[in-house]
Amino acid sequence: MPLLVLAFVALLGLGFVWLLFAVARAAPPYRADGGMVTFRHGALLRAFAVLAFFGAPMLLGLWVLFFPPRSNATLAPAIVTAALLGLAGFLLVWEAFKFQLTISPTGLECRSPWKGRFSHAWEQVTALEYSAVNAWFAIKFQGGGEFHVSTLVPGVSRFLEACEGRLKSEQMAGAKRGYAWMRRKWPFES
Repeated sequence: MPLLVLAFVALLGLGFVWLLFAVARAAPPYRADGGMVTFRHGALLRAFAVLAFFGAPMLLGLWVLFFPPRSNATLAPAIVTAALLGLAGFLLVWEAFKFQLTISPTGLECRSPWKGRFSHAWEQVTALEYSAVNAWFAIKFQGGGEFHVSTLVPGVSRFLEACEGRLKSEQMAGAKRGYAWMRRKWPFES
């Protein structure tokens, strides 16, 4: 049993180190290239996601290695907890590494870990709203689709500037609370 736990911890440790190197080599979170601006989650969130994915199960594995359970009845909750922590960490890694938004003068190219990749012209944007519960801006499109941009994304103020230049005040009215949260002046008051 201790060898199995030690092998599990070693495997998690190797994966953790590999993903940390991936974080270090990843494209910058915010990149302006001519008229196009690309937004991604920052290295800090990606590193935290990797730590959550590998660190929590690894710590639990070390706990079981150094303080072995006295019976299978106490081992089962530890295994279930490690699996749940691993799943939560995986979902966070998935979000942190797969999210991307590229804005251009003609439209938005959205890459969501949950909805895939899609593009919309600025003319197809019906509204920009803010959710205080989720701390994100929701871009609403014709036909009912939407894309979320977290306030944690580096350069989100630049994203708001792009929206200000292309959307009408009534389209952005639902985002006004987000401006207060970001400590940004609402641009449509006279």
